[in-house]
Amino acid sequence: MDRPRSGLSTFYRRCQRIERRELGEFREWLERTQNLLHLSMLVFVPLLIAVITYVANMVDVLPFLLFPPLASGTYALFATPEDRYARPRRFIGGMTAGALCGWVALVGFAKYWYHVPPEALEVHAAAAAFGIALTGVVAWGLDVEHPSAFSTALLVLVSGSELAYVLSVAISTTLVAGVYLAWHHWVYEQRAQYLYQSTKGDDHVLVPMRGAHHVATALLGARLAAAHDVGKVVLLDIVGDSEIARAERDHLDEPTARTMPGTTTEVSADGGRGEFANPGPSDGEEGIDDGSRSNGEESTSAEGRVDSRNAGDIEDTGNAEKENQKEVNDGSDESVAVDDRTMANALARDRIENRSPSDRVEDVVTNAAEQLEGCAKRIEREIGVPCEVAVVGGDDRRAKPVLDTARRQHCDLIVTPYETAGDEPGPFVRELFGGEIDTLAHRSADSREEWCRVLVAVRSANAVSHTMIDFAERLSTNDCDVSVCHCIDDPEQRRDAERMLSDLVETCTQHVETRVPQASVTEFLNDNAAEYDLVILGASTDRSATSRFFASPTFERLGDLETDVAIVHR
Repeated sequence: MDRPRSGLSTFYRRCQRIERRELGEFREWLERTQNLLHLSMLVFVPLLIAVITYVANMVDVLPFLLFPPLASGTYALFATPEDRYARPRRFIGGMTAGALCGWVALVGFAKYWYHVPPEALEVHAAAAAFGIALTGVVAWGLDVEHPSAFSTALLVLVSGSELAYVLSVAISTTLVAGVYLAWHHWVYEQRAQYLYQSTKGDDHVLVPMRGAHHVATALLGARLAAAHDVGKVVLLDIVGDSEIARAERDHLDEPTARTMPGTTTEVSADGGRGEFANPGPSDGEEGIDDGSRSNGEESTSAEGRVDSRNAGDIEDTGNAEKENQKEVNDGSDESVAVDDRTMANALARDRIENRSPSDRVEDVVTNAAEQLEGCAKRIEREIGVPCEVAVVGGDDRRAKPVLDTARRQHCDLIVTPYETAGDEPGPFVRELFGGEIDTLAHRSADSREEWCRVLVAVRSANAVSHTMIDFAERLSTNDCDVSVCHCIDDPEQRRDAERMLSDLVETCTQHVETRVPQASVTEFLNDNAAEYDLVILGASTDRSATSRFFASPTFERLGDLETDVAIVHR
């Protein structure tokens, strides 16, 4: 009984994983504007025509000849919402004006001039020409030009319903325009909020503090997180296995109760040490009775602790207990202070020299955390975003500790310094790009800490492109610009490229410049990157392995640019 139940539970979990994966892929598919428009056409146009047809059958007023121009006009609305004809005013006014002009041609021209009854199926060529010409003049004069207006002008000549056809056109187009306005306002214009995860995610940022320009990278990550009200930054330092092994080895190699001959070590109450010359016992003075040698080495008590004193504090280098007892009997305040300090030094030294290897490792972690605290305070003071620090142990050459920490800290973006192995990204960056958490690799040119002018190079309209544009908006301010470019090889590709960029920047909240250069992306960036503070590129992790084999990612072919570069992986 338990085995079938366990099998059903496993099957149910697999179905849930498949469902989540399919929903995620469908959501990414919808992030492309053209896919969203196609889906809207498949849903709203048939439903609207079905509703109007049902109403026409019920009231027997709306003629079926109305539907061909209405269907084509509705399709144009949802297919090209940014087109000059996709305006409710043009849609309603143009089609109504066309129907009205056709009715005028039917009644005023054909009926009274040629004495043709309105219900006749015969349409005179002169009436059709007059209706089309009148529609063009009226639509042009009222600025309500629409392609479907000419269809309604012709169909009214065979409808036989005269003025009822004009009223049906006005009512049906108003209904369609109302649905379109609701869709445009609540779905199309708000698609960034509902569909594009980049506009509401990536607000908890983890920054591995490594490399020569880690402070600049931390400030970059902080500015990305500061764009959201719930943003935060976590600065991470990895205490490598080599550092832990070195701390333990230093503990084993350090003698417990021996220093160099001829010296003695003073340990202050706060753990500090200082080296002083040990004068040793003078001629004629009595040596120490507990078996220590008088050849300049330190004396050791029965518990194995070093009895160390400053030569300038005690004139008599004889027996320490006798000297202390004598000073106490004399009642000197100064001797009491010397005795207290000597005991404090001994206790502090006892704590330091008898620490376990775990205490040494804890010191390494504490030192690393203290170094992060300074950068965290600066981020909170200058950028105003909450900043935390985390220090973990592990292999600092691998990305696994970073990914594990990001999951524990609920971080959805990793901003890391870019590391190379020759001309290619190093294994640390490659492992981050292969992970399931969004990653931005920052290649700093001159430790810049502000990025006003940002250039985004996009390959297609996909989720990565939306993410890169959103990052550029977060980094720039209101008085600075963001440029989005797409390079083409053939002039015939310019129109499609301009339309793609227009769809991408439609949801931007500030001024965005679009550029379509006819050149390779590497040539364009080498010639123009110096004009910008930051260039944002995709990591090409959404491409297939075969595609990356024949054409390596752009950021690997750039070489040295005179500006910062950010490589984004989703």
